[in-house]
Amino acid sequence: MTTDKIGVGVLGYGKVGEGYHAPMAATVEGFELVAVCDPAEARLTAAQKQYGCAVYRDYEAMLADERVGLVAIGTPPNMHCDQAIAAAQAGKHILVDKPFSMNYDEAKRMVAAATEAGVIITANQNRRWDADYLTVKKVIEEGLLGNVYDRESRWMHFTENWATYGVPEFDSRWRVKRQYGGGMVYDYASHLGDQMLRLVSSPLQSVYADLQSRIWSDEVDDHFRAELRFADKTTAILEASNNARQTLPRWYVVGDRGTLVSQPTGGCDVHVYTDEGESVLEPVQPPANVIYTNIADVLLRGGELAVKPQHILETMRLISMIFRSAQEGEVIYVADMD
Repeated sequence: MTTDKIGVGVLGYGKVGEGYHAPMAATVEGFELVAVCDPAEARLTAAQKQYGCAVYRDYEAMLADERVGLVAIGTPPNMHCDQAIAAAQAGKHILVDKPFSMNYDEAKRMVAAATEAGVIITANQNRRWDADYLTVKKVIEEGLLGNVYDRESRWMHFTENWATYGVPEFDSRWRVKRQYGGGMVYDYASHLGDQMLRLVSSPLQSVYADLQSRIWSDEVDDHFRAELRFADKTTAILEASNNARQTLPRWYVVGDRGTLVSQPTGGCDVHVYTDEGESVLEPVQPPANVIYTNIADVLLRGGELAVKPQHILETMRLISMIFRSAQEGEVIYVADMD
C-alpha cells in the first residue's frame, strides 16, 4: 500500500460489493481497489475484467496481500463476525456493510478484536447522510418544533426486488432466509435505528417490538414495528415493511410548537406545521461518498471517525432488543442487555 493511498480489498462481490464498495474504492480520492475476494468464479472474472485488480477465492489469501490496508466486507450478515475478526487479526482496517453483525454479542467481539489489534472498524451507515434525515435533523436542532417528544420513522414499500436482491451465483433470495441474516429488521432497522439514535440526545431506555412474516418468507420478518422510549421520557417508532401497498409518512415528528411530516416521495419532501401555518422546507444537500471520504480522512490525515464503534454497538444493541422483545412479547430494557 502506498503512503498516499489506501489499498482496499472488497470481500463479497455481490450487489453491494460490485455496486458500491468496488466503485467507491476505485474512484474516491485516497483509495485504490487492489483486490476482490468471492467464492464464485464468475464474480471474480467480472471484477478482474472491470478493474484489473487481484482476485481471490480464499479470504486468508487476500488478507495476506500486503497491499490491502482496508477490508470492505459486503457479505451476508451471518459471515461478518468471523470475517471482521480475521481482518483485525491480520492488521487490516475494517469497513462492514450493514447490518454490522447478527447480534449485540457479535458486535462487541468484533469491536474488541479491532481495538486489540489497533485498527479502525466502522460500519457502512450511509443513510445517516440522506437528504430527508439531514433536513429533519436540522429542523429539530434549530428548534422549529419546540421541544420534540415523539418521532416516527418508516420505510415501507411493496416490491419483489427486496426478496430477490442477491446475485444468482450465490443465492438471489438470501435476504428472506434466516441462515444468512435476512429479514426487514436486519435490513432496515440498521438504517432507521442508526438514524434515530443519532437524532435523540437522550439515552435509549426500552424497546417493545412486533415482527410479522406474512408474504415473502416464513423464515424471517417482512414487517416490523418497534416502540422506543428514552431516558428523557420521549418516544419514537421505527417501522419497516415490504408488504405496504400504500404507505404512511417517511417521518412524522411532534413537538410542543410544531409538527413535521415528510412524505415518502423518493426524494425529500419535508413540511413543517406551526401556529404560523405550513412551510415546505428546502432540503439539506447531502455530501457525496461520506463513508469512504471519512475513512480516508481518518487514516491519511488523522481525522475523526464518523460512524464510531460506540454508535455501532448502540445500533446492534437496539436490533437485539427488537428481536428479543418480539420473541418474549415483553418490553426489553437496556439494562437487560449489558
